[in-house]
Amino acid sequence: MPRRLRLLLIALSTCGVLAAAPAASAAPGDLDPSFGSGGSLRLLPSEEEISLQAVAVQPDLKIVLAGSEEPGSVILVRLLPSGELDPGFGVGGKVTTPFSGGFGEARAVTVQPDGKIVIAGSAKGMLNNEFLIARYNPDGSPDGGFGGGDGIQLVPIEAGHDRAEAVAIAAGGRILVTGETELPGEKQAAGIAVLKPEGELDASFAGDGTTAIDASDDDSDEGVAITELPGGRILLGDSTGNGGGDGFTLVQLLPTGLPDPGFGGGDGIVKTPIPGGGSAEGRITGFALRPDGRIVASGYGYDENLPPNENSLFAAVGYLGNGDLDASFANAGIFTRRVGAGENSTRTIELTPTDKFLLGGTYDPEPGNASPALLRLDSNGALDPSFGSGGQVLRGVQAPFGEVFQDAALDAEERLVVASTAYVGGGNTVIVVSRFLGDKVPALPLVTPSPSPAPINQPPHTRMKKVPKKIPAEELKGFAGTASDADGNGVQRVQVAVVKRMRRGGGARASAGAKSCSALKNGKPRFKRFETKAGKCTQLWLTAKGTAKWNFKLKGKLPPGRYVVFARAIDGKGEPETEFSRKLGNRYAFNVLPSR
Repeated sequence: MPRRLRLLLIALSTCGVLAAAPAASAAPGDLDPSFGSGGSLRLLPSEEEISLQAVAVQPDLKIVLAGSEEPGSVILVRLLPSGELDPGFGVGGKVTTPFSGGFGEARAVTVQPDGKIVIAGSAKGMLNNEFLIARYNPDGSPDGGFGGGDGIQLVPIEAGHDRAEAVAIAAGGRILVTGETELPGEKQAAGIAVLKPEGELDASFAGDGTTAIDASDDDSDEGVAITELPGGRILLGDSTGNGGGDGFTLVQLLPTGLPDPGFGGGDGIVKTPIPGGGSAEGRITGFALRPDGRIVASGYGYDENLPPNENSLFAAVGYLGNGDLDASFANAGIFTRRVGAGENSTRTIELTPTDKFLLGGTYDPEPGNASPALLRLDSNGALDPSFGSGGQVLRGVQAPFGEVFQDAALDAEERLVVASTAYVGGGNTVIVVSRFLGDKVPALPLVTPSPSPAPINQPPHTRMKKVPKKIPAEELKGFAGTASDADGNGVQRVQVAVVKRMRRGGGARASAGAKSCSALKNGKPRFKRFETKAGKCTQLWLTAKGTAKWNFKLKGKLPPGRYVVFARAIDGKGEPETEFSRKLGNRYAFNVLPSR
């Protein structure tokens, strides 16, 4: 596993309204002290190469997070209820699925009743990006009974690029997926795919299992939420309109994929402008279905009377089952709230067992610095004063360059699990996972905070300029690259090791299939022969010139043959780099060809 992607859990200190030390009891909206360190944890530090933007919670309270890892892999991470990585899932709690087309991402995740995990997103198909749907067994292995036997199904919706944004499990194990699809003429529609439990498209829906919805005037629709209603009807949240948007849009379809004439004005479409200071704009981001068939949708609106760049609002809209506004909810069916400066937007909505609504999103605690915000509404659409401070939980500044809310999910104990991305500077990000208490609040004993553990020194990392897989002897002059240390201990030195296999063998290791190999012992070049041990060659580490930028020059031609070159950095505390791969950029296998 790459060093900089190692799943490192670090306690997250909170500030703003959440900075108080634990008292003898906790209240709804407080961070859950039984999770992570004081309610939060950090994982997957990276150079902005990792994104976890979808969350689901299993019935056993384990937490599943899904996203992407450059240069094109889907990743899943599962945490135990305490916040620790689940050793029974994948490798050390993480599953990585690479895609040969160089692009793959998960943007939504859900858990089936049988414990299998379904993700939806996008991956490169034959010509363009297509809907990606993949299913994993409870241990993180691909489900061989899904898709083409590898657990993966790619679904094109229209001729252009497609990207799934939401996934839901319907009756009988069918899988509903929605997102965006590209139409000719630079138009965009909301795409829908309905799959049978084994991953095949369900032809009973729209003739081939897919359809595209264009409900906006400017052809810029995007499906952001989907669910099955009684009788097999499908409800879709459609984010429409460029810029401010056309308001909240809901689309209801019959099981056949045709518009439901009993919803809206007979065309199956309901549009709701969000009022606010001269504008009637907004955008839906999700919805929750109440047990009696009523709907509450979430998103954001605008108030043009507010200063520029500070006019967005948290918004929620209540609907009856036929699409009419629910007059008993909020103000004639519409709730809006501005909680702070800058952007105010709801990204998710969760319905509690007591018919309350948790809205999760982002606001700016200070100019240009985003942070998560949570609001809880009672069943009538008013802020619930028993949650947080007057119905709100606003995190203060958490990261130097902002912490952006990604997704949230409610667990069986009514606790809200929130995933966000913290931008910590230097082009680096950290995934933050937090859990907030609901109405099931445990009593907490008075405790004396223990000293924070000493930070763990992480190895440094070096990147080597890519070595071609085949190179003539006269063209290989040496090796060069860069090195850094994330802990700030500095790089003490950089070393290079070059191994030559004595005969051809299979496998990925430098010496696989070889009984002996040679290691470069100086730059002239001269070699020392070693017998392999457990199929692995001995590496002789030679010091390169420089640290942050380094090079190792050969003083002669390498003899023709098959080689592997390694590069490692050693930090100021003597910690060496220990993980090597082509993906990390510190290990390359290559063939030296005879001189021309």
